[in-house]
Amino acid sequence: MPFMLYHDDIVEEIATKRQGKIDAIDRYIIEGREMPPHQWRVHFLDGNEPLSQYFIKQEDLRLVKCPHMQPRRAS
Repeated sequence: MPFMLYHDDIVEEIATKRQGKIDAIDRYIIEGREMPPHQWRVHFLDGNEPLSQYFIKQEDLRLVKCPHMQPRRAS
């Protein structure tokens, strides 16, 4: 099973090596069940065009950093 990409993950488009943040994930809900994502929107961080792009194949992206997996600091 492939890894799961989440909102706010930092990813790299494999073809261009551009990095960006996932700012939208489109999912279907069928008969009350949430289906796997079918599209990810990446907002690129380099300021070049296009600023955002939709990806329909998760394999086109490589996870760089997942803020959800960062260890919590003791307070």
